[in-house]
Amino acid sequence: IAINAAGQVLARDMGEVVIWSAGGGVTRLGPLLLPGGTASFPVDLADDGTVLGATAYTADTAAPYLRDPAGGLIGLGMMPGTTETWPVAMNAAGQVVGSAGGFGAACCTVFLWDPATGYRDLNALVALPPGWRIDSVAGINDRGQIVGQAWTGSVLKPVLLSPVTAPRPVTTTRRFI
Repeated sequence: IAINAAGQVLARDMGEVVIWSAGGGVTRLGPLLLPGGTASFPVDLADDGTVLGATAYTADTAAPYLRDPAGGLIGLGMMPGTTETWPVAMNAAGQVVGSAGGFGAACCTVFLWDPATGYRDLNALVALPPGWRIDSVAGINDRGQIVGQAWTGSVLKPVLLSPVTAPRPVTTTRRFI
């Protein structure tokens, strides 16, 4: 499913999440289910061993989780207003990208989640040409850049979203004598 810089491989074996490494063989992490879940779907593995995945509750209800290397399972909840929130990738800062909503013709809301701000709709965070919308995401790197696809109204086009630092207000210091 995924491989990190240490060469650890994330996989799913008979409903369990496993990590394989050349020096340690297979480490079974279990099913990694949030309370009430029926199936676990790991999707990414950070360099520190954190696993990103989703717990399914029904055929059309799911929520993402993070499993830290110490074994703690942290549920990220669902994006507000949705019943399906599927993570795709994470970076070292703990930011997660994915899709939320029902799947089908109109599909999804693509999101950026981070521990400080929670879920945010990527289409509300970027300036795209009129008629365009981000349709899917595939990854996020440690610089915060997100790769995905945008719907132009007639075709899908690849996009690279890069964070922009807001300009700082100019301040002047007055000196009184």
